[in-house]
Amino acid sequence: MTRRASVFGGLAVRDFLGDYWRRRPLLVRAALPDFASPVTPEQLFDLSCRDDVLARIVLEEGGAYPWEVRYGPFEEEDLLALPDSHWTLLVQEVDRHNEAARRLLSRFRFVPNWRLDDVQISYAPDSGSAGPHVDNYDVFLIQGQGRRRWMIGHAPVAHDAEFESDLDLDLLQDFRPDAEWVLEPGDMLYLPPRYAHWGVALGPCMTLSVGFRAPDARSMVEGYLEKASEQAGRHLRLEDDGTDVSQDPGRISRGTLDRVRAVVRKSVEDEEAIDDWFGCFVTEPQRGFYPEEPDDAWTPSRLLRALSGGCRLGRSAIAYLAYRHARSGTVLYACGRRHNLSEDIAPAAPLIAGSRVLDASAFGALLQDASLLALLADLVNDGTLRVQQSDMP
Repeated sequence: MTRRASVFGGLAVRDFLGDYWRRRPLLVRAALPDFASPVTPEQLFDLSCRDDVLARIVLEEGGAYPWEVRYGPFEEEDLLALPDSHWTLLVQEVDRHNEAARRLLSRFRFVPNWRLDDVQISYAPDSGSAGPHVDNYDVFLIQGQGRRRWMIGHAPVAHDAEFESDLDLDLLQDFRPDAEWVLEPGDMLYLPPRYAHWGVALGPCMTLSVGFRAPDARSMVEGYLEKASEQAGRHLRLEDDGTDVSQDPGRISRGTLDRVRAVVRKSVEDEEAIDDWFGCFVTEPQRGFYPEEPDDAWTPSRLLRALSGGCRLGRSAIAYLAYRHARSGTVLYACGRRHNLSEDIAPAAPLIAGSRVLDASAFGALLQDASLLALLADLVNDGTLRVQQSDMP
């Protein structure tokens, strides 16, 4: 099999990770030679009209007010009524609906699966843009069609930077670019988190954005504490041990506070519980869409026959999978659910959570294990894995 060239041109992936990743921007000309957008403008418009797609339109001009944002799903009439310039249509998770966009993500699997988010594709007529802004995550901007002028700053924007008020978008008040390039199809611009950028279409153009997940501390703390509060031991209570006899009944004693801290710590500082919560958290679909379950349930025996007959297992376009080695053994996480793997089938975890399509030979002798077949059938029945029968006669 021919090894594909790095998307960083002559730069090796390890050099990119060491010198640029999360450190500084990088422009790569012809990162994807002969590249074309995986969808046409018409196909993108059609996607934006579906109720299982997240889409929005940014109108710098021609809306009810400057930089108006409208949210889909749209009607055909909405799109036909748009002005000739100064707007942008953005559609998220195009990789869920388009195989070519999904394959594009495989070019960026130099970080763990849970860090990859989605492929967003935008269409803009002349002068269309989303304004000067920052993202709080790493992003690769790939030109798919036409040309776009990118202006960027080579220093991260402070968290206390000021934004324009009374707008639907967080647009920077003081945008001072120090570099400018025009990207053509196949060119790619990498930006670390919080690097200001502003892309403006030079005629009709399409741009692909490969984004990476970077959960903020607030969402993680809130998520974990919600889970911890559900599982906190009801037998743990704050009690008076009889030592707080005091002539000052209004005072909270040091002994009471020590016991308060002990109860709270015992409820939320369980490292194993945090690790387990994180596995569920980072594999939970982020935008409310879950894999579609098959019409007919798969039994382990039926699945074994299918795999033995040449069928393969592929991941749903929505599914996030990951695994970890816990004190109790190997745990597989799929779409927010956990699965405990016995020691005998633990070697299957990296296979299932990997990115490639699996056939019987990938599992080898493990496929004869009843617990693995039960796990695979469970993952197929909840839509995480899909049986691909294209190679069957």
